[in-house]
Amino acid sequence: MATANDAARSNGLVVAGARGVVGKREPVETLLKAIDKVHHGELWVDRASTGRIFDHLTQTKSGLHKNPDQQKISSLTKREIQTVAEITMDATATGKVIAQRLNISENTLRNPLNSIYAKLGLSCRLELFLYAKRHGISGKA
Repeated sequence: MATANDAARSNGLVVAGARGVVGKREPVETLLKAIDKVHHGELWVDRASTGRIFDHLTQTKSGLHKNPDQQKISSLTKREIQTVAEITMDATATGKVIAQRLNISENTLRNPLNSIYAKLGLSCRLELFLYAKRHGISGKA
């Protein structure tokens, strides 16, 4: 049983596997009905809690359970993805060639590369090339 102040706790109970939550102030008839419904395999949670639980599960699914590498990759900007794609098309291409393909100077190329290295936890183009190949970041980005 939960009070109105226990919203977070009741959410946690349901997320942890409780099949029903009944407030302390609910009439005995409600408690009996909840027991019957849970006994027959249904859930018993008030509407406000249901909304909060769905919000919690949506946030959890969209962020917390994501693969760490996927989180890193999704942090890359469109331009950074283009830069990675150019590198994966030809591992032997020089910085000058890659910069020309991106229509930027070789000096300017260092900016997105440093940002990409920082976001992905890498230190050089070879590591970036291998990482991109392993995680499917390709010239089709």
